[in-house]
Amino acid sequence: MILVTHFDPFGGSKINASQIVVELLADIREGIELMSLPTVFDDAFSRLRLRLLDNVPEALIMVGQAARRSLVTPEKIAINWKESATPDNNGFIATG
Repeated sequence: MILVTHFDPFGGSKINASQIVVELLADIREGIELMSLPTVFDDAFSRLRLRLLDNVPEALIMVGQAARRSLVTPEKIAINWKESATPDNNGFIATG
C-alpha cells in the first residue's frame, strides 16, 4: 500500500489542488490510501506520525500546493524549513 497525503484548503481558498491531484491518482491506481492533513503546522505532522505508527506503508508520497508555481516541482532534498508567508488555518505564520 502507498500512502498519499494532501492538505485541506487554506488561505481563503475553497479547494486545495493537492487534494484534486491525489484523488485522481487514487482513481487510476489500486493500492493507494489517501490521507487529508490539516493545513496547520504542528497538527499535520502529529496526525501523520500517528497514522505511520499504526501501519507503515510501502511508500509515502506527500503532495502540497504551491500557488505561485506553474509546474509540478518535486522536492529533491526535504529540508522541512518551517516558514510561510501566509497563515495556516489556525492563523499561525511560521518564521523559520
